[in-house]
Amino acid sequence: TWPTSALHLHVDTTRVSPAAAGAVARRVRAVLSGLATATGDTPVAAILAAPVHREIDHAVEQAVSMVERFAENARNHPAQVALVDGRVRSTYAELDELRRDDAARLRAVGVAPGHVVAVHAPASVSLARTLLAIATVGATWLVVDDDLPAQRIDAMLARSGAHWSLVPGERAVRSTVALPPSSGASSADHLAYLIFTSGTTGEPKVIAVEHGALARHLSGTCSRFDYRPTDVVLVFGSVAFDASLEQLLGALYVGATAVGR
Repeated sequence: TWPTSALHLHVDTTRVSPAAAGAVARRVRAVLSGLATATGDTPVAAILAAPVHREIDHAVEQAVSMVERFAENARNHPAQVALVDGRVRSTYAELDELRRDDAARLRAVGVAPGHVVAVHAPASVSLARTLLAIATVGATWLVVDDDLPAQRIDAMLARSGAHWSLVPGERAVRSTVALPPSSGASSADHLAYLIFTSGTTGEPKVIAVEHGALARHLSGTCSRFDYRPTDVVLVFGSVAFDASLEQLLGALYVGATAVGR
């Protein structure tokens, strides 16, 4: 009958240890309890900041970060083709050099860990260098597809709290929409990127993805689909959406070749 008072967590014991499963179960319970007692003024961060979150971090196997794995692939297979965007081909060595140069330019203008950088560009595989550079700095990216209506873009910038606006190949500039960057550290220091829901059921909502979660997702995806360095992975969606990110970043995570549609 509905409603029931039980929530069952099913796990593959060949992949998930009892300690990890228990930590996840306690995490889910803590979040649900927080939601049940929250008021309209309760910040979402307060609900998600349950102490068991750190317990999960220790219990779940930690994956190598996206930037570390990419840099490792560039060292081990520098001549391997990393990206194919139309007629433009970039090897891992070339893409890694672009990543480091772009990261240096971001630091030079003041982009720092925890800052949100809104990237304005057609959402194609060529954005990989920019996303990797932002992650190298420790900042958070938000891909803003310029095909979106201007009103939607303004709302995304305001709601994301973007500190910087960046057109790839140009100098990053302070955002005129959001508040200036805070000097204090925050949970944003651990965020890889922000992404918005489609808004088909109401106002678009912003989703924050942490570096650790992204690394574990890429590691799991590559393992599940058996990505290999000899593979060529088609990126057939917009990089502004999660599905294509796992194709693009997943390919770079294992040293494969990502090809834009």
